[in-house]
Amino acid sequence: MTDTDISPTAAVDHFLSSLKRPVRLLVAISGGSDSTGLLLALAKAIRTRADSDISLCAATVDHALRAASAGEALEVAALCARHSIPHVIRRWEDDKPLSGVAAAARLARYRLLADAAAELHADAIVTAHTRDDQEETIAMRSARNGDEDALGLAGMAPATLYGGKTWILRPFLACRREAIRSFIRQEGEGWIDDPSNIDPHYERVRTRFSLASIPPKPDLTAKAAERRCNLSSAAAELLASHGTIHANAVAQLDHEALLGRNEVLRYMLGGLLAVIGGVSHRPGTAVMDKVMAFTAKGFGRMTASRCLLQRRREGLFIMREHRAILPLVLRPGEAGIWDGRFFARNGGSVSATIETGIEAETQIAAYPLPSSISRHMAHILPRNAPEDVQITAVAPHFDQFLPEYDLAFANAVAKLMARPPYPPPPRASC
Repeated sequence: MTDTDISPTAAVDHFLSSLKRPVRLLVAISGGSDSTGLLLALAKAIRTRADSDISLCAATVDHALRAASAGEALEVAALCARHSIPHVIRRWEDDKPLSGVAAAARLARYRLLADAAAELHADAIVTAHTRDDQEETIAMRSARNGDEDALGLAGMAPATLYGGKTWILRPFLACRREAIRSFIRQEGEGWIDDPSNIDPHYERVRTRFSLASIPPKPDLTAKAAERRCNLSSAAAELLASHGTIHANAVAQLDHEALLGRNEVLRYMLGGLLAVIGGVSHRPGTAVMDKVMAFTAKGFGRMTASRCLLQRRREGLFIMREHRAILPLVLRPGEAGIWDGRFFARNGGSVSATIETGIEAETQIAAYPLPSSISRHMAHILPRNAPEDVQITAVAPHFDQFLPEYDLAFANAVAKLMARPPYPPPPRASC
């Protein structure tokens, strides 16, 4: 996001010029002003460009949370038909949770959009998050964290990888909502107003109302985004030079990695704790303060983010705590995530239980680890499974939503875990 607002047409022109081509884009359109403006601006720009190696399709997710949602999805389908854009509707059919509906709806939305993108052979999803949305996001993160130096102050990334394979692109992050609405009016179209956008029950709506009553602050998002990209690259180099991950369960850093005592080390440790602990988010500021204080001391141990940290003469070891690791029962043909760290698929004809257990001594002995670390590792890995049960390591911190800011570090971790690299975005990146 820049300090100057950009018109929808200028934003789209810049975005299309940045793409690696040929490319097919799926527009996520709800019928609201932002996504309608994005669809119209992209369609208009592509029609007027000399090249024809960019194509559009669109998808609407009906969350089935309001009586009017099905009819609104059909209105969007009619809009797309008028502009000759292939369009599909996907409905969230799952049972709705009693709490956390907004978060569950977001996960369902991106899952359904990714499925639609695959069906329509799209290379990426484009969403219409605006500068207004960005300011709200940063305000909410700042209020939760209380730390202006927090990584979240970089805001939503212009590109985010979903599910390890589908890129979500955001061309409108420097556009104001009012400018988008003016553009729609000029194009002779309208939009649908979602009543939930003014419902103060939602945190984002409350934040929107509060931001409207205060003077705008200087935009530091670009600086924060650049800092986060630089941290990711530097942490990737530090990990590659001084780190090892054993059996996708124990991270080891030599003492030289801990000498810097700087924000690069903090970034790296936060990411490793999330991956080794099998959680989707880095530890919060207070926890990381304790971790950094611990690494500054001599030998010892502490727990954080479901992990045990142990500093010894061989270096710093980070491993999953040996507690609250629950079994996962898979019926024939079923698949699931065990302890947030391993994906398991049962290809057999009988049920299988994924749980901790003493691994084969020959497997544990293959790793150059102190005996006490080896014994601990034996109790945090999945026990030997039948041949028809496939078990592979996962990293939910990166595998669900991976902002392009963190791509370099994510790939450094993936390499140490012997996993394929995450794909680059279909556009110029940081």
